[in-house]
Amino acid sequence: MKKKNRAAKSAASDNIKATRRQERERLSDAAVLVTSLAVLYAILLLFLQNMGMSGPTAMGALTFEKILFWGSIAGAIFFAVWAAYKERKGLMLYTGIFLFVLWTITIILYGGNVTPKFALVYASILIAVVLFHIGIRLRAAEKNMTVFIIVCAAALVLLSLVAVGLRLGYVYRLIQLIS
Repeated sequence: MKKKNRAAKSAASDNIKATRRQERERLSDAAVLVTSLAVLYAILLLFLQNMGMSGPTAMGALTFEKILFWGSIAGAIFFAVWAAYKERKGLMLYTGIFLFVLWTITIILYGGNVTPKFALVYASILIAVVLFHIGIRLRAAEKNMTVFIIVCAAALVLLSLVAVGLRLGYVYRLIQLIS
């Protein structure tokens, strides 16, 4: 009887280890995906920034930014509905990516002065990737995520306030006062 009990416990332990290994691998795949998309998106924004500064290509850059704006809205809606329909929480990552693109393109389109708004977007991409990797590490270690989520929400609110201040001209005036 003891042998059967030990064998059952061993099998359960192996099953838990396999499940944890699969979860860590899934999180690692998500980290690679988000990092590579962030790098590609930053390069795309760099090209759009350079196109926007040039006379003949400025309208093309603006058109592409508007396509990204409306495409990100459609993509976020599509993946949110698909995740709800399929009942798969993992698809919400793509909804988050599209919402982040929407947030950054909104800053670019409606942010006012060209140089600070792109600097804010590049900084937000870097902050988002760093926070995503920290979140992955915390989830893989099965730590409490409450404080981390509060910090992420505060960072989003702070960046959004900076974006609104940029639009209203407060950030530009602050830069003039400092320099």
